[in-house]
Amino acid sequence: MPRYSGYSGYGSYGAQNPLVSIAEQSALPAFQSIESIVHAFGSVSMMLESSYHAVRASFQAVLGVAEQFSTMKLHISQIFSALATFRLVKYLYKKLVYLLGIQPDNPELKKYIWKAEENLPSSITEMDLKAPVKWPILLYLGLTLAAPYLIWKLLGSLNKDEKK
Repeated sequence: MPRYSGYSGYGSYGAQNPLVSIAEQSALPAFQSIESIVHAFGSVSMMLESSYHAVRASFQAVLGVAEQFSTMKLHISQIFSALATFRLVKYLYKKLVYLLGIQPDNPELKKYIWKAEENLPSSITEMDLKAPVKWPILLYLGLTLAAPYLIWKLLGSLNKDEKK
């Protein structure tokens, strides 16, 4: 009847036989080394598997975001289509009211007048009203050049005081 030892899953037949006990005890470190190597490979395998699942989940998340953007684009295009349809209906209503004589003003005439007004050249520009001021630029350049020089001089005087 096989007897199972606590160190390995294999039984030892000759518990009274000292040769078998000595052989088992001497082979125990080798089997423990092999077991640690197998455990290390198993750990690396589990790490690679978890990395694979993480990359796959990230890729699926990116695909989900892309799908949401395409859905959002579809909804926005539907909203713009509805607005364009509403503007068309409004334009047709105004045109019909004008053609029936209910409204005396032509809606196209108002648009034409505003476009003509925008195209007129203006005689006075902003430069005519206000001359350009150059002192802020000179102040900025003066500070950017003078500040490092002043800091250098200040640190140089501190170093001279420390050396004395």
